[in-house]
Amino acid sequence: MEAYGMTETLGAVLTPNVNGPSGSCGKPTIGYDIKLVDPDTGLEIKEPYKNGELLAKGLCFTEYLGNPEETKKAFTEDGYVKSGDLLYRDESDNYFFVERIKLLIKYRNVHVVPSELEELILQHHGVLDVCVTSIPHPEDGQHPVACVVRKPDSTVTAQEIKVLVCNHLSKNKELRGGVVFVDKLPMTSSGKIAQGKLKELVLNAHRE
Repeated sequence: MEAYGMTETLGAVLTPNVNGPSGSCGKPTIGYDIKLVDPDTGLEIKEPYKNGELLAKGLCFTEYLGNPEETKKAFTEDGYVKSGDLLYRDESDNYFFVERIKLLIKYRNVHVVPSELEELILQHHGVLDVCVTSIPHPEDGQHPVACVVRKPDSTVTAQEIKVLVCNHLSKNKELRGGVVFVDKLPMTSSGKIAQGKLKELVLNAHRE
């Protein structure tokens, strides 16, 4: 159970409820107007269980000092701060974090959520760690690639992982970019995946 906020909103815009569902970030904090919009069209999403970018209006910052271009990008025309995050809500208005929008993989007209594939692949008994990224494709936009760290003495193959994804997720989410086995995932000094290095790695590595 975690609250949800941004530096730009000066505090939590979603406040967890002790009786709320597992994994929820909570409900809108008093004083904030929250909505979800389609990240491609900007149209508001009102139905439950549909992913959208969270927008917030309330006690928020007003500008990036000395950077009017970034300030303009941070707000919608009607004054909401863009979170850059994908969330959904249930029928009781509990919100759930899905993924950072910049990490989404655009396969044709479908947004593929890397964390959904990662959670599935981690269920394989031979996988220690995994991160899903993408490679560019001239017709489809992007193809998902799984960077996998095997457990010691594991013999898991790329084909096993591809079949796992194929059997449990929709066809749009298949690992068309392949699988790359690595000894460890590239990390930043703050302990997060170094996405730039990861993309460079998969472009130059042998993809199975």
